[in-house]
Amino acid sequence: MAKELILVVDDYEPFRTACIKALKLKGYMASGASSGEIAVSLLDKYRYDLLIIDYKMGDVSGLDVIRKVKETNPETEIIMVTAFPTQELAKEVLRELKGSSFLCKPVEFQKIVTTVETCLERRATKKEFDQTSRKLKYPKNS
Repeated sequence: MAKELILVVDDYEPFRTACIKALKLKGYMASGASSGEIAVSLLDKYRYDLLIIDYKMGDVSGLDVIRKVKETNPETEIIMVTAFPTQELAKEVLRELKGSSFLCKPVEFQKIVTTVETCLERRATKKEFDQTSRKLKYPKNS
């Protein structure tokens, strides 16, 4: 089975580095971006299975990056993290994420890994369902 490709986008280097390390220990192919601008440029080059992204960054907000991801690769799962949670932010993020996850910092890395596993399982299930639906809709001629 191919290893899932994960991008961690956070301008706080200690969090980003520790998160990447925790994911690599679990066997994921994880890399990082220190800004939304860098993340957007990487999204043009690679198809990520999952993004872990900070909401509040200096240049391009996490929501701006999410919009780009959903435009170019809508099946990518998203986990939004923030140290500045508000009810309004949670509603806005969940409206944009449409079913992905929202975590508040500080967050234990085991919680991140568990959330990653859940998101990737959901992605695989949806992909399998979509493939089955296409086969049922357009069966091959025998």
